[in-house]
Amino acid sequence: MFHVETRLSNRFGTFIVRMGPETATVEREGAPVPAEPGIGTVVAKVTTAAGVKPCGGCKRRQAQLDKATPRYVRRLLGWAGRVPFPWSS
Repeated sequence: MFHVETRLSNRFGTFIVRMGPETATVEREGAPVPAEPGIGTVVAKVTTAAGVKPCGGCKRRQAQLDKATPRYVRRLLGWAGRVPFPWSS
């Protein structure tokens, strides 16, 4: 929940600044928002790292979990907001 939102313009473009009680974000207006993975993507990465080869059922399960839990990773894992995700880079 953000308390303050404002727009700043300069020669580089227009930026949206949002400030809350504990966080602040700056986004370029019109820039694409990176998609945050769902639980299915996280489970797929963990199982692949553990050596499990994905099959057709795994991919369907991943798609269903991602559809059912969009943007839930940071909500479920509170510490994740302070840790950079490997798929963000």
